[in-house]
Formats: sequence, C-alpha cells, structure tokens
Amino acid sequence: MRKLLLTFTLLLITSAAMCQIKVVTSGNVGIGTNTLYSNCKLVVKCCDFTQGSMQFPSSNEDSDDVAILYQNAPNPFSSNTEISCFLPETTQQAVIYIYNLQGAELKSYSLTQTGYNSITVSGSELPAGMYLYTLVVDNEIIDTKRMILTK
Repeated sequence: MRKLLLTFTLLLITSAAMCQIKVVTSGNVGIGTNTLYSNCKLVVKCCDFTQGSMQFPSSNEDSDDVAILYQNAPNPFSSNTEISCFLPETTQQAVIYIYNLQGAELKSYSLTQTGYNSITVSGSELPAGMYLYTLVVDNEIIDTKRMILTK
C-alpha cells in the first residue's frame, strides 16, 4: 500500500451553467484491495452562463475554507491507526473525540494547527470493538466516522 496524490477533474456543462468538479485524494491506493480512494475531497466550482460569464469564480482551488474529516487508515486495525483531517485557516478550536457505541467519550485529541492534521490512535489503549470518532471545529460537529479495532 502506498500513498498517492490523485486529482480528477470533470466538467459538467448544461445550458445555464458549467461546473468543474474535482476530486482530490491523498489517501491509500492499493492494487487488489477494496481501498481505491480514501481521504477524498470534492471541489466544485460553477460559472453561470445566464450572467454572460465564462469565468470560474476566483476562489482558492482547493476550497481551503471547509473542515474535512477523513476515514481512518488502516481500518480495521489492530495496533495503530491514523485519523486525518483538514482545518481551514479560520479555525479557532478543533478536537477529535473517540466514542464507544454507547456514546461514552473515551478519548479526545486537541488539534492546534490549521491545514492537514493527523493523529495516531494506539490499539493498546482501547479494547477490541467498533468506535465512532467525531471532528468538532469551533463548537460545530463536522463529521463522524466509524473505526474497528481488532486484537
């Protein structure tokens, strides 16, 4: 398994608008596995033909103003797993929480820098089972994902 940076760009053209849809992944890509693309980020830019414009809006190409929580890798895991996220520059406070399926908070990780972040969860700190992890940015829940720990 190796990490790659892949970018796919699609153009969707209708009579009223043209949209550029870009999928960016820096996740694990493996031949012969079920994991083709993980840690994906979808970027959509549209221009409106009805206003006479043929230009895409001038915004940051990677939509750096949206927080993103990525799926942990590897998943399932037995020793360690990595949880990654992206935090926009405007982020004041960010935390990743780990919960059991009964909703009890087991661990929390404060994130202190903007941009791409990752934390490592050690399987030795938790019993085998399924867990939920949540990214909270500036007191707003961004996303929740599942991870499985095997022993």
